[in-house]
Amino acid sequence: MAQANDAPTTLPPVRVSRTLRASPERVFRAWSSAEHVARWFAPRPFTIPEARVEMRVGGAFELLFRSPEGQEHRIRGAFTEVQPNRRLVIDITVEDAAGKPQFRAVTEVELSQAADGTRLDVTQTYTVLDPKDAWMVEGAPQGWSAALAQLEEVVLDLGGSGIPPVTISRAFQAPVEAVFRAWTTGEHVKRWFCPEGTSISEATVDPRVGGVFEYCIRFATGAGQWCRGVFVELTPNARLVTDLQVFAPDGRPLFRALTEVTFSKTVGGTRLDIVQRYREVDPDIAGAIAEGGPEGWGSTLEKLDTELLRMAGGGDATERSAARRGDAQDAESP
Repeated sequence: MAQANDAPTTLPPVRVSRTLRASPERVFRAWSSAEHVARWFAPRPFTIPEARVEMRVGGAFELLFRSPEGQEHRIRGAFTEVQPNRRLVIDITVEDAAGKPQFRAVTEVELSQAADGTRLDVTQTYTVLDPKDAWMVEGAPQGWSAALAQLEEVVLDLGGSGIPPVTISRAFQAPVEAVFRAWTTGEHVKRWFCPEGTSISEATVDPRVGGVFEYCIRFATGAGQWCRGVFVELTPNARLVTDLQVFAPDGRPLFRALTEVTFSKTVGGTRLDIVQRYREVDPDIAGAIAEGGPEGWGSTLEKLDTELLRMAGGGDATERSAARRGDAQDAESP
């Protein structure tokens, strides 16, 4: 028989607000599908590898949270109220990896028109089912603030830049640890992280969530173009995400780019899968970015191949890189 002090405990509600630069319709859409919710609902560096979202009263709201260390928690619940573009309520229970319920949370979301876009007010009420799990909700305000910042990223993407994402895959005959190191060490980034015909004069790389990722690309004219950003997700030898803003030589912002890179071990090497999404694009250069993005990535990854050979002590890295690129590309998926 449970003791009195083991009874469920309802905690004071957590309230968080944020104004997003988008219409209520677009913000509501970011809550309405598994694809969107999986990108923002877990504060980084946690990820959501599985999601089921059915935006209707009684529809499922189920997510799998995974920590960088591989620990997992499941959210199981449903929508109890849905007023399109205005209000929704979700009732969930959080379980540990063994399926034991840890706490219940009722989340109320209010959307209202604001001068700068949409005001989002979130109220979440927790009922702790086991006192030993009370610590899990202590960081809820900070977690919600981080999640809503990520929600804004998704909302910006839903607005569309008019430029389709660049999606590219490439295989390399190098260990995944070496390929990851080439992306996350300033010394290596300076040698390869720019298209053919350009170079990098300065680079600062701090490989951790929130760490700086910035560099200056030099053109043949000598002009410099700064790319300044941070790592927003980083799982060693597996995945990284950077959020960069690119500036013209005169300091004018040109665009932002969210770049997702997945590293996978393959027979004889490493497969890279890259997705780059564009935001806040200067209309004057949108056409050039749409046309030149895939080509720029192609020549940049050729330079990465050369750098990986150099890292392995491969003699004339340029010639050997050209010779084996065909072999590596044969290993790629269509």
